[in-house]
Amino acid sequence: MKRSIVVALGLILIVVVGILIHNVEKRKGEVEEELNISLPESRSFYMGTTPLPYDFTKQAVEKTYGIVSEHTDLIAHHFDSGVPWPEAFEGKPYHPNVEANINTRLRHLQEGQKVYLAVTPISNLRDGLAKYWGEKENMERPGIWKNKDFDDPDVIKAYTNFAAT
Repeated sequence: MKRSIVVALGLILIVVVGILIHNVEKRKGEVEEELNISLPESRSFYMGTTPLPYDFTKQAVEKTYGIVSEHTDLIAHHFDSGVPWPEAFEGKPYHPNVEANINTRLRHLQEGQKVYLAVTPISNLRDGLAKYWGEKENMERPGIWKNKDFDDPDVIKAYTNFAAT
């Protein structure tokens, strides 16, 4: 009995949401006509967003990049999941996962698209030096990097090298 009530309420909810969505879409066109809205052919500013996907699947990533490509002229990339400290310091290749992430971003860059790039040496929690980006994001910093701080010359060199690549 309880299950059939839950199912019935679920079905009613689906129908109500469907009606609301239909009415909103219908009303949207009417409002545009009432307000005599017309979009300009060009604008004096760049329209942009990050490519943060709605889900972490390949399909969602591709769809998100498609939306960004179609509707913006600026893409904002945030690198805030760590820094490949030893590799950047030594000028060595990054872990394949880091390279794949960077290459995915480059592959989706559209001709003429502006890029806002944010690279930070600060941890996600904003409580100290960024963690290590290697096989995974935000790993513990390895070896001698574990206890380094912002004013360490090695940190400055590694961060500068990473930001410049």
